[in-house]
Amino acid sequence: MKTLTDRVGPDGNPAMSPDGLWIAYTGYDDRNETSTLSSLYLMDATGGNKRLWAGHLPGSPGNAEWAADGTGIYYSMEERGEANAYFLALAEPAQMKALVDVNSCSSST
Repeated sequence: MKTLTDRVGPDGNPAMSPDGLWIAYTGYDDRNETSTLSSLYLMDATGGNKRLWAGHLPGSPGNAEWAADGTGIYYSMEERGEANAYFLALAEPAQMKALVDVNSCSSST
């Protein structure tokens, strides 16, 4: 097994793109703070070309999953007490788009 990240702080939740070229992951630089928010990062499959994909978010992203066509990634994030789903495009410049307020979705029984 090869370590792909080397920051001082946790990286996790890797998601491989459908074409096997990219790995999306979450993480943050540990600054010994009481509370921190993760950002979304992107690197190529060999661990090179690491870059911040979406930072300074209002909440930590989670449940990241690539779109079947590899054009970007879906993820969830809580914002102002509400869980929302987002899509982040792989194309430059990366565009984050809110898809749905998960709390406003209800199922009838």
